[in-house]
Amino acid sequence: MFCGKCGKEVPDGAVACPACGAPTGAPTDTAPTPPPQSAPTPPKAPVSKGKAIGLSILGVIVLLIAGLIVWAFIPNNKTRIEDELYRIMEEEYHANTDLFSVEKITPIMEGKGERGEFNVYVFTIRTCGGDLQSGVAMMTKDDKGRTIELSHAPALFDQVKALNLK
Repeated sequence: MFCGKCGKEVPDGAVACPACGAPTGAPTDTAPTPPPQSAPTPPKAPVSKGKAIGLSILGVIVLLIAGLIVWAFIPNNKTRIEDELYRIMEEEYHANTDLFSVEKITPIMEGKGERGEFNVYVFTIRTCGGDLQSGVAMMTKDDKGRTIELSHAPALFDQVKALNLK
């Protein structure tokens, strides 16, 4: 270190410059100096009750909207059965799905059997001619997933099957 007054080199720990006698500012004892204290942090401004309530309500609304969006995009059993009816007409019977529309799907029974959990539904279709026809579908759920079978097909399905469009 160097003297701030005369510029001569001063040994480390010296209290005064050996050349001019100016004090160096070094401590006179070997006691450690306490670290400088940081300025206290100012207290945060309190949130008003009205703002807290408003933020809480906003949070609940956001959660509800997110839940509704998720719920809307998760297919339910009725949607799966409807999709399966159209798939059966297209893939198994090679028939145009414009021949009918699904009018109603009503759950009538649920339980657990040999093949796992099951749900039974009665469904009603409207044919392209305007007739209403009913059928019964059974959805089973096992370790491999969900399976949908028609226990009783509507007459339209039987008629298309009889045509053997394959």
